[in-house]
Amino acid sequence: MTDKKRGKERYEILFEDINSKMDLVLEGYSEFGNKLNEAKQERDAIKDDLTEKIEFVAGSLNKKLDEAKKERQAIRSDLTEKIEFVASSLNNKTEEVRVDLGRRIEGTEKRLEEKIGKIGYKLDDHEERIGVLEKRCRFKMTF
Repeated sequence: MTDKKRGKERYEILFEDINSKMDLVLEGYSEFGNKLNEAKQERDAIKDDLTEKIEFVAGSLNKKLDEAKKERQAIRSDLTEKIEFVASSLNNKTEEVRVDLGRRIEGTEKRLEEKIGKIGYKLDDHEERIGVLEKRCRFKMTF
């Protein structure tokens, strides 16, 4: 065999080797593409699963918040009624006390007027007596 033929054979062997290695590389890229697609599908499945779970949790939280809001409104309404009842009761009691104190003050005023009247009567009586006594004293002094 000649050097040319040997060189040609070497290049053919070399090209076949390169060709087979290129096939392996292309096969690897194809496998890599398949793995990327599988990873993308897994990622999408995980994303969908997490989205579903987040929506479930959000729905539960919204439901609990709505329930808490209704409960707060019920408590507020109940407290408002109780406050209005207490305010009404206090107003009634205050009015009763005012009326009672008014009656007591009127009674006290009447008693004071009576006592002042008696004192005035006694004062007039004492002035009269003092006047009589003064006259007697002057009369005795003149004799």
